[in-house]
Amino acid sequence: MPVEVHNFPVFILCLVCLGVYGVVVPRLFKPGVPVKPTRTKRLFIYLFWGMLVRGLWHAFLYQSSPVCQIVGIALGCCSLVLFSLAYRQHGTQMPGRAFTPDVPAVLVTSGPYSRLRHPVYTAYLLIFLGMTVGTQDGVMALGWLCLLMSYYIAARLEEQLLGNSLHSSTFRLYQQQSGLLLPWNFWRPRTV
Repeated sequence: MPVEVHNFPVFILCLVCLGVYGVVVPRLFKPGVPVKPTRTKRLFIYLFWGMLVRGLWHAFLYQSSPVCQIVGIALGCCSLVLFSLAYRQHGTQMPGRAFTPDVPAVLVTSGPYSRLRHPVYTAYLLIFLGMTVGTQDGVMALGWLCLLMSYYIAARLEEQLLGNSLHSSTFRLYQQQSGLLLPWNFWRPRTV
């Protein structure tokens, strides 16, 4: 009896997410300052991997509507494009990991960073939103909301570090011209 994958496009999206964001991407970031993982960071790691496993399992066992599958795949593709564009803007300066007390040596404000202060986090949220929509799973939706809160907290912590760093004056101006996790102010000229 052949094994049937009920939601093949989303299953492939989950596999790509597992390969790219679970295995390849962690190697692209500079190692953080060795610190004992906090409860928040551990919860975040469990959420991240749990969402991947849940997405694979749900896509394998359950069928979702073709429209939801298409939207999920589109969001996943947008995520990969946004991540690659954001990562390229760093050049030789590797970005830091989430929930680490690293202050970047250079403040990146070009490419996707021109209107979005945390495009890498937005890319992660897009891929998981794609998996959530593509699987039509309520548990995935709750997990996505928890990830949204986690990335929001990580972004705010990073912004506190930047606000108290050598980049503080430039960063304050940059904050006024860009969105935290969603872009805005497309019509206004930028000065940073």
